[in-house]
Amino acid sequence: MRSNLGRSVLRRGKMTILGSRKQGAAAASISMAVLLVTCLSFLTVASGCTIAGGGSIGTEAVTYDGNAADGGSVPTDSTAYTEGQTVTVPGNPGDLVKAGYSFIGWNTQADGAGTHYTQGQTFAMGPADITLYAKWTTNPTYAVAYDGNGNTGGSVPVDSTAYTEGQTATVLGNTGILVKTGYSFEGWDTQADGNGTTCSPGQTFAMGAVSVTLYAKWMTAYALRDIGPAGGWIFYDKESYSGGWRYLEAAPSDQSAGIAWNDGSFTWTTTGATGTATGTGQANTAAIVASQGTGSYAAQLCNDLTVGSYSDWFLPSIDELDQMRANLYPSFGGFPQPGEFYWSSSEDSDSHAFPEWFYDGMRNVSYYKSTSSIHVRAVRAF
Repeated sequence: MRSNLGRSVLRRGKMTILGSRKQGAAAASISMAVLLVTCLSFLTVASGCTIAGGGSIGTEAVTYDGNAADGGSVPTDSTAYTEGQTVTVPGNPGDLVKAGYSFIGWNTQADGAGTHYTQGQTFAMGPADITLYAKWTTNPTYAVAYDGNGNTGGSVPVDSTAYTEGQTATVLGNTGILVKTGYSFEGWDTQADGNGTTCSPGQTFAMGAVSVTLYAKWMTAYALRDIGPAGGWIFYDKESYSGGWRYLEAAPSDQSAGIAWNDGSFTWTTTGATGTATGTGQANTAAIVASQGTGSYAAQLCNDLTVGSYSDWFLPSIDELDQMRANLYPSFGGFPQPGEFYWSSSEDSDSHAFPEWFYDGMRNVSYYKSTSSIHVRAVRAF
């Protein structure tokens, strides 16, 4: 007959230990160990996790949340982590962005009050899944302010925008009609003395990492036929400052009583000096000098001229020359009588350019560049 002493029998969820009283204690110890392993096996199979030797354990995930980002994408970590396994935190590979904020890392709480992690940091995985939230910091903002700089009337414009570094700012106009007795408003400058960067209304600039104050730029007001800063004659006023100038000033006297338009060469070439309108003479002169090079000719005389501390002279365009004649001749500017021909910088063709006859204003007949030797009067814009 088979003995059941020292054996454990599992019946309907109960463990029964059989044996004599003498064998009871030893048998019970052995059977309890068997019971523990058996129960552990049932539990691990039920949980679906593996253990060494064929059992199972739990896995956890790390997910990332953009935390109200309005652009970009969160990183994805597909690793199934076990408790204690090392997790390496990424940076911002999906270029998450949030207007007005900068990304500074990840946090275990959406409000940023938890544990903070930056790119490359590690931590040991805990017993549960974890979500890391993008952590945002508010970008600093800067202002653009306007200063009347001694104005005697009107009010400065107000820019209420809170700019971030790199954001584009647009320069405002004189919307409050600033005035200063004896002066004209000529735009804005980054320095009160006008020696900084001059900004015209509508111009744009990238905001730096500091607030900006723009000061009203005031220029002595001139009337036609006034003596200008260089000692010449004011002959044109476009009534507002733009493009770096408002007034045209003629040199105090002629630069030549007779010189050719080009370098004297009979090799006909165009220079690109085709501007005729008021405001184009300076560009014309630069084009002529670039084409003709060094030498003795009308545009070069003007380009090389220095009067006092001013060296920004040029040969006027045909329309600028016409303004000079209309507003100065014959009573102002010391022009010869009864009127001579003066070169303009306006080119007609590869062989001809336009002069103007001050006697009667004739300006629609072009002359040979190389053989016509006529007067020159330089001008400057300011």
